[in-house]
Amino acid sequence: MSISRITYNIAIIGDINVGKSTFIERRNHNDNIINIPERNVDLKIYKCYSTDNKLLEDVNIHGIIFMFDLTDESSFKSIKGHLDLLRMSFNTPKIICGNKCDLIRYPLLIRKRLHVPYCFISARTGYNCEEPFYLLLNLIEKSSKSKM
Repeated sequence: MSISRITYNIAIIGDINVGKSTFIERRNHNDNIINIPERNVDLKIYKCYSTDNKLLEDVNIHGIIFMFDLTDESSFKSIKGHLDLLRMSFNTPKIICGNKCDLIRYPLLIRKRLHVPYCFISARTGYNCEEPFYLLLNLIEKSSKSKM
């Protein structure tokens, strides 16, 4: 008996040049679908430059990765604005992902300020690039179970 695969729609939101494309390409092999074989899950990726409520409603987004550039504080401020907007209208699992950790010594301390799970990656070197997917997948699965 074959086990059916589950597909979750994931939005990656962030300013231009924060590394969204490099991050996706690090794991993507076809059509913006990322395969998590040990969990029998596919993640369909939608890349956004801003909080596009129409996309989030039309596509039935299951989770959101907010990405910012650790070397550019303005990209972090944009994420804070996106989070504030989405908290009012969407109860979707979300995480924050700080990219380019290979270029800085002391990452911004963000957890206490935004109350959202977070991680640091380097899309360029591949450092920790799996963590955002697993972190978000755990939140999605937890959220799905609580809705049953």
